[in-house]
Amino acid sequence: MGATQMNIYEISFGVKCPNNDVIVEYDLTIESTKMIMVEDILELVQSFQVGYHENMADKLKELGGKQTLVAYHHGVKITTIR
Repeated sequence: MGATQMNIYEISFGVKCPNNDVIVEYDLTIESTKMIMVEDILELVQSFQVGYHENMADKLKELGGKQTLVAYHHGVKITTIR
């Protein structure tokens, strides 16, 4: 039996919090057995100008794979897995 093939995509980006206009820095990791086009990741991430962590995670889920989105907001670490 062969090993499972996995692609891991990682990106950091900032999005303005809708509550107080603070830029929140995010780290996204996508693990997928299928290829995801980098351009698709960039297009979706760059579309987030203002938003809530959980809503962005729901939208990122459309790319496929297992996704971990991490941010620190006012000292609170938020980790969302989809």
